[in-house]
Amino acid sequence: FRQIISVLEYLIELGISHRDIKPENILLTESHTQIKFIDFGLSNYCNQNELLHSSCGSPCYASPEMLSGKAYRGTTTDLWSAGIVLYSMLVGALPFDDQELNKLYEQIKVGKFYIPSTLSLEAIDLLKKILEVNPKKRINIEGVKNHPWFKMEENPLYKGINISVEHFPCDTKIASYVIKNYFKEDKDITLSMFVKMIHTHECNRYTATYYLVKNNVLGIEEKFKIRKDKKSRNKETKEDSNEKNNEKDNNKKGDDKNDEKKINNENDKNKEDETNLFLEGIIKKKEENTRNKKKEIIDIKNNLGNSQKNDEIFYFTGNIEDENQKLRSKTEEDV
Repeated sequence: FRQIISVLEYLIELGISHRDIKPENILLTESHTQIKFIDFGLSNYCNQNELLHSSCGSPCYASPEMLSGKAYRGTTTDLWSAGIVLYSMLVGALPFDDQELNKLYEQIKVGKFYIPSTLSLEAIDLLKKILEVNPKKRINIEGVKNHPWFKMEENPLYKGINISVEHFPCDTKIASYVIKNYFKEDKDITLSMFVKMIHTHECNRYTATYYLVKNNVLGIEEKFKIRKDKKSRNKETKEDSNEKNNEKDNNKKGDDKNDEKKINNENDKNKEDETNLFLEGIIKKKEENTRNKKKEIIDIKNNLGNSQKNDEIFYFTGNIEDENQKLRSKTEEDV
């Protein structure tokens, strides 16, 4: 919006009223840092105090005095349109909008519009002063520039060149390049003459070639700057991505190590449990064998006690079946 006001101030110095200011007629440069006004088809030359009578422009951006068919000043009308653009930039909608033109015109003439609570008090105050129905009470360019909301931004405004008063700047390096490469056969043209033609804004083949080359050089420089900025942004994005990936990898490695440690602990625990079970089985088997042997010994003693006579003592040797066979034979002999 600061650049829009700067353009309006420049047009006032040139004595031009645009009369069709709207977002569709405002372009951005490739770097998105500067604006350019286009479509001067409805514009007109006028002094600051000269009145215009033609009703033109886009209905949603037209001023009340223009719609009423009254004589109007081009500067105040352009400022009203700039206020509509500012409202749309801040709110995201138009202050006056209706499908029926008659109702739309009535809304604009009354001048009542919705103000969201999200806007700052300074922004609301500036909008009310720009979108003032009475053109005599409407704020002017100087008032906008001195408003607190406008002065929040400290960047200086770009001032245009008044071609009828000021000299156009001339890049002597480009001028020398043009003379050397495009007009080397023209012996009458000198660098000082060439620079003077640029300063006085003469329109001829020399100045046309100069501006074509200059615009091409500036375009190349701007594209190079944009590419350089993109490369630096891509590099920063790539570095950030690599850092995030490294962090993820480290976290993943840490998680993998923790998982591996957990699995090893579980395996060690399972092995320990299996060893304990194996040992318990061996102990139980040994205890069972011991019990069986004790039982067999008791049975043999009982059998010996029943078959003993004359204090004969039989000693237990060998396996149980052999001893039982011996006992049965001895008993038969005794019988």
